[in-house]
Amino acid sequence: EASPTCVEAFGEHIQVLIESGRAAEAGDLAKTALERFAADSRILSSVAAVHIAGGELAKAIPLLEKATRLDLKRRNPLRVLLGAVVRDPVLRAEQAKALAERLKATPDDTVVKFLLGVIHHYENDFDASNALLAPLEAELDHSDRLHIYRAMNDFNLGKTGEALARLKRASMRPDPDPDIYYCLAEIQRDTDRAAAREDLGRYAAISKNNPLSNEGKEERVQRMLTLLDACIADGREQCEGEWEHPRLRQEK
Repeated sequence: EASPTCVEAFGEHIQVLIESGRAAEAGDLAKTALERFAADSRILSSVAAVHIAGGELAKAIPLLEKATRLDLKRRNPLRVLLGAVVRDPVLRAEQAKALAERLKATPDDTVVKFLLGVIHHYENDFDASNALLAPLEAELDHSDRLHIYRAMNDFNLGKTGEALARLKRASMRPDPDPDIYYCLAEIQRDTDRAAAREDLGRYAAISKNNPLSNEGKEERVQRMLTLLDACIADGREQCEGEWEHPRLRQEK
């Protein structure tokens, strides 16, 4: 109220209201913020967070895409948008159709190619995913999400060494995407369980209480930590459980 042009104050206030369970107030403040700062990526993301907190992913996605395009050259610009696009399978299928049409019209659109490439990963079409993602490496090398999906495509195609090397390189960067540790744990769960346990624990610690984290995934990770402890204790040959990769084997 004292400084109505302070973008940071609006963003922080919206986030506090969301975390306090005051959804209606967060929505009202988000509407005001969007009217004042329609082209600011922080406000766009804050307003999208209100929709995500209310389970309205479809309303959040256009706002997050606009914010992502404004911040595409910044470190790790794609994580939140991607999470909204792929989280719900029905919405993901709708997005896949829309993105495929958009790609025909704008075949060089980096954001569209990235999103569609990741959706191909979730459709278990790893070669098609790599075909879209690999050409983006020069432009999106600063995005950990690109390296995560390139690595997990390789892992699913049997290129474990390449996948592990890529993720370990990415993990050495400042402020790495926590999913790097999640994926390292999946790859190493039967070859280096101590490292896998440490990496999965690091993921859980970073993601805890993050309002944008997937609650279902966080609960599953806690069960996977318990599983890894059991596998380390009894030395079983395969530590089978609620892993995501390799995707074809896990789905069976």
